[in-house]
Amino acid sequence: DITRGIEAAIVAIVDFKDRYDLKRVEGAAQ
Repeated sequence: DITRGIEAAIVAIVDFKDRYDLKRVEGAAQ
């Protein structure tokens, strides 16, 4: 199902962005 694939891609992108932002914040805090 294409919709399911799109949803999975969005979840993966959001998860990656959250981790990236978290790393950037931790780097700025140090």
